[in-house]
Amino acid sequence: MVFMKIFERRNQAEDINDFESQIKKEKKSKPLKPILSLFSEKETSAFVKKLFANDFHQFNDFIKTLDELTDWQVTFQKIEEEFQRRNINSFQGEAKKFSDKVFKRFYPD
Repeated sequence: MVFMKIFERRNQAEDINDFESQIKKEKKSKPLKPILSLFSEKETSAFVKKLFANDFHQFNDFIKTLDELTDWQVTFQKIEEEFQRRNINSFQGEAKKFSDKVFKRFYPD
């Protein structure tokens, strides 16, 4: 009886791992949208103004860097590093909206 419970748990864990692997493969097979396509003109303007001190070139360079990344966790880490470097609270206002929009690139649904 104990052996069966252990066997059942192991199979359930393996099923979950297989399912997660399949989701990762599906996500990797779909091309990611360019980040700028996720922002409206008004949002882009607000991000440049409030997050990048009106420096469109720095904003554009940062977006290009993020566009090259294919993993949300790595992308989020880059965003957090940039906000920290600029002394921006990542949980408020435009910073949160920026992160949420970029998140949609990886998880559109």
